[in-house]
Amino acid sequence: MINRYDRQIRVKQIGTPGQKRLAQATIMIIGCGGLGSNVANQLTRSGVKKLIIVDPDYVTLTNIHRQNLFTEKDAEDKTLKVVAAKRQLNLINSEVEITTIAKPVTAELIHQQQFDLLIDCLDNYSTRKLINDCALADNFTYIFGSCAETFGNAMAISPRRHPCLNCVFTNLTNLAKNDGKIFGNNAPLVNLVASLQVSLAMHYLIDKESLNFDQLITVDNWQLAFNKIKVPKNRTCPSCQKYQINKEEK
Repeated sequence: MINRYDRQIRVKQIGTPGQKRLAQATIMIIGCGGLGSNVANQLTRSGVKKLIIVDPDYVTLTNIHRQNLFTEKDAEDKTLKVVAAKRQLNLINSEVEITTIAKPVTAELIHQQQFDLLIDCLDNYSTRKLINDCALADNFTYIFGSCAETFGNAMAISPRRHPCLNCVFTNLTNLAKNDGKIFGNNAPLVNLVASLQVSLAMHYLIDKESLNFDQLITVDNWQLAFNKIKVPKNRTCPSCQKYQINKEEK
């Protein structure tokens, strides 16, 4: 019998041991829009154990060009994104357990869930700051991703020992002032950033000791320009100081 993950297992960095680790992983995805739907699609195909998808919004016609789990019928019926996503993901891989939460993100909601990794697929910095604070408080790792127009970022964040999001973007509060502003999104960029997030997620789940947590990846998909920027932990970061994290944990 052919293993459905045969071509993935043949990747030397993954192999059978790596595939087993993926099959044991529970991943929480915050946001089921452009990034979230693409991330959920790829992780479901990769054979993770469980996805917890959080998003309170409904599918609209303006979502369709970049959110690959949704259809015109979903938009016409005003279907919840998590409902439409689960329906499609179950067709892609029935072995993956899909839990959906159609509620706004809160610290309490995050605290209540059990997961091995969280993936930030949001479009606003207020909620990103909330996730960053929860990661600092509860000591969990997450994968950050963002995109607007033709420019995107991705980074693995383990904030107790490495840079938190506020170390990376020292103007988080100012960035949050743009929340609610509608930016354009080039669909191929969304796919690229989501793929970077999934690559980082798989690396973390399979071999986290070799993953670089001090590196921001940037991409401009119009100019086809990629950069890797080394980011130091900011010893005066207000978010880290709030949780009394002013030196690397041993």
